[in-house]
Amino acid sequence: MSETEQSVAAGGDDLRVLLRPLWRYRWLIVAIVVFSTVATYVASDRQDPRYRATTEVFIGDTQTQYIVEGRVLPPTDRDTIDQARLMVSRPVLRAVIEALGLRESSSDLAETVTATPVLGSNFVTATAERDDAGEAAAVANELAEQYIATRVREINDGFDVALERVRRQLRDVASGSATREVRANLRDTIRRLQSARATAPTQLRHTERAVIPTEPFSPTPARDAVFAFVVALALAIALAFALHRFDRRIRRVDEVPEVYGIPLLAAVPHTSKPARIVDGVAQIPDGLREPFQRLRTNVQLALIEGQVKALTITSALPGEGKSTIVRNLALTYREWGLNVVVVDADLRRPVQVGLFGLPPTDRGLVSILTGDVELDDALLDVAVDLEGLEYLDRVRGSSTEQSGQAEAASATAARLAVLPSGTLPPNPQAVLAAERTRQVLRALAERFDVVLIDTAPLLAVGDTVPLLDQSDGVVLVGRVGRTDRGAATRGVAAVRQVPGATLLGVVANDLPGTLGDDYGGLGYDYVYGHAYRTTGNGRR
Repeated sequence: MSETEQSVAAGGDDLRVLLRPLWRYRWLIVAIVVFSTVATYVASDRQDPRYRATTEVFIGDTQTQYIVEGRVLPPTDRDTIDQARLMVSRPVLRAVIEALGLRESSSDLAETVTATPVLGSNFVTATAERDDAGEAAAVANELAEQYIATRVREINDGFDVALERVRRQLRDVASGSATREVRANLRDTIRRLQSARATAPTQLRHTERAVIPTEPFSPTPARDAVFAFVVALALAIALAFALHRFDRRIRRVDEVPEVYGIPLLAAVPHTSKPARIVDGVAQIPDGLREPFQRLRTNVQLALIEGQVKALTITSALPGEGKSTIVRNLALTYREWGLNVVVVDADLRRPVQVGLFGLPPTDRGLVSILTGDVELDDALLDVAVDLEGLEYLDRVRGSSTEQSGQAEAASATAARLAVLPSGTLPPNPQAVLAAERTRQVLRALAERFDVVLIDTAPLLAVGDTVPLLDQSDGVVLVGRVGRTDRGAATRGVAAVRQVPGATLLGVVANDLPGTLGDDYGGLGYDYVYGHAYRTTGNGRR
């Protein structure tokens, strides 16, 4: 692969890692977005209509104010802003309420009207929002009229005060040639003030009256729904990333060896029927044969010195699928023509009898330990399909004839048996720790090629601890999408604390979908392979 192709592939992987939380929580995102959008649309559509009416007022040239106050600066935007605030002041609002006969306080009316200065000009826009279209226009127009009336009174009062002050000054100035110029200036000021008083109110004009709106401005269900869609989508995406960040579960198969800190022996994809039985014959489910053959091979390779004779399979917590792993691994060993026994050492919730489709029985491991039955009487044989084993015998027979070696053991004559738990004892841990249990396991190892021990979860109870050093190796099972990271590490620590226990690795169980690109390229598509036919003949 060229550097460019590698770069593109790496970029694609990075993008998939980035978008993984969105895919993982896609249905949550869809639910949040759909619910929020629909709920917003329905809620908005059920609101009472609101009407908005707008009017415009020319506040005039405020130069007259500067004449009164003796200032020479021209009016600025600040003057327009001040007039806008005056337009919605309490005195103006009370006058509007009285003029229209409204049944509300000035505070309530203030929440439905606004006055906006048009910066850079002497205009102020007044807006009223009401439940009735006619009332909205009436309030907007009355607000402008009452503002003008209030403003006219203020202007006139200001000029009257100024005129009285100048007239008083004129009266106080004595007659004579020395004061003639002063008196002339005061008379000129009086004329200017009188002229300004007469013209200033006329500059305040209601330039554009509000008209009755024909359509409500609110609600707008479609626009509100679009806004809700955008906001809900953003929040849902943020929630997905937050949940992904704080989720302690193992979500991907490539996380398994990193979290457990031990080798990954196999990755087993999800199947709806992990314990398949056809016409009373126990079979490995379709698509799982290759993963379990890989598991069998990796178990052998994990133990450097010698072959695996006895294997303890357990998990950190309940519900991780260890029992189905034991069941299907036993069938895998049996397909290789080996004598296999499954020991159901979970003395609290035994399930192996049911997984193999065997009839319920009270005889089992506990019955042997108490001396009620012999080992041979407690073992239950499992019926398997012999078609593949017959081919194996033919291959072995041909090989031994050509080499002149001794005749190989018959694969069809081999045995798959289950040692049930038997009657459940009140003290499982003490029973499993007894020396008699060790003797039974040694006896099974002498009779069978492979002994698979199904135990209780490590962290749920302490029953498994006495069995960890009674086999050649221990295999942990973790369920992708369910196993907690903390539980996984504690399960590994529990095994390593037992002297003599050999931890071989971990099985990633119940992977969603099929194995492939989503799981770091581990393994092949396990559905690919020969079709293993099932018949009703050749059972054992």
